[in-house]
Amino acid sequence: TPDYNNLLIAAQTIASWTTPPEDNATLKRRYAFRLYYMYLQELVNGEIGQVIASNPQLESALSDAATFLSQRVQEDVTGADVKTWEADWAQRWNTAFIAAPLHADAVNQARDLATNYPLFAEYMQLNKEVADTLVPQFENHPDVTTLHDKAVQVLSNPQVANQVNQVYDTYRQNINGLVDTTTFAGELERYYEQVNGLVANDTTFQQLSQIQGNVTTLALQYQQQVYAAVVQCYAQLGNACNLDTYGPVISLVNSDQAQRIVTGLGLFYEAVNLYWYIVYTSAGYNVIEQDSGMRALESLAPVADSINAARTTYTNTVDAIPQVSTLRESNRVLSQVLRGQSTGLAQRATAVSGYPYVELDQKLKRMTQLSRLLHGEGGQIYLPFLHSGS
Repeated sequence: TPDYNNLLIAAQTIASWTTPPEDNATLKRRYAFRLYYMYLQELVNGEIGQVIASNPQLESALSDAATFLSQRVQEDVTGADVKTWEADWAQRWNTAFIAAPLHADAVNQARDLATNYPLFAEYMQLNKEVADTLVPQFENHPDVTTLHDKAVQVLSNPQVANQVNQVYDTYRQNINGLVDTTTFAGELERYYEQVNGLVANDTTFQQLSQIQGNVTTLALQYQQQVYAAVVQCYAQLGNACNLDTYGPVISLVNSDQAQRIVTGLGLFYEAVNLYWYIVYTSAGYNVIEQDSGMRALESLAPVADSINAARTTYTNTVDAIPQVSTLRESNRVLSQVLRGQSTGLAQRATAVSGYPYVELDQKLKRMTQLSRLLHGEGGQIYLPFLHSGS
């Protein structure tokens, strides 16, 4: 389509920007063009969706094929071959991580930090105990379940979602208006082009780009073969088509070709991740990042107070929505419940037994004390947010 052709042209144009111009006006125009490129991506995706939606038979065939392939992927990733590969990859990664030049320094720095700041070491230990051991024990607490259900109701309420969206749209427009009065967009474009310039002439980057083209072409060709086999199944058998038993589809899915493509894609993306890790830890990138960060902060300095005010207004407005306000209050009460300071959301006469209320409260109180003490030492120690996987 014309939009797809424009997308390819825009990608080639942006890839050629390896040296940022000095004037901010040109940088801003280039950044606007970069946003146009992102718009074209969404537009092309939308056009593909329209083509599929306008052809019910195609939509049904693609849906069935996607379900079938998803099931096969799930079977493959739980198979013995994948588990063997995963274990091998984890071992190689761990070996490479330990052998990395910065690993020993990081271990020594962590050890020195714990030695020089015993309060910090205590805080981290308490944080681990609370997050990994205590919090999960409350997962089935009746008040936790009640709050979870309330949260689901609020988050799935169309009226609430519409109110939040309206507030966010206003907030986003205010922020965009403030940022547009600065040189921030130009500085962001400068950063993108400097990073592009850092790797554009690198031999490894060029090789990876070439390999990406080859691997992508092979993958697309294979996808086309699978699609053609699915169409053939429906053309021959109609609604009786069963992709789980149709020979041409099964042959393609189980073929050596499929194995080679999947393996090749895995190795390629592993190489890409390693390459960009090397780039992002290089001295050249460090200079770009520090300079760009300083320039970005300087560009936003004139509107920093206004941005903070807009953010505060947004938060307060959302919090004022009745359902959100009620949910936050319930969350506050739940915090008291889990620390043994309240009888609960249902106003029970006694707390539900069998939960470590006192232990949790004691550890959280100590963490609060440690936080104040550490900030009193200069506020330079980072205290992580408490979180759990539940």
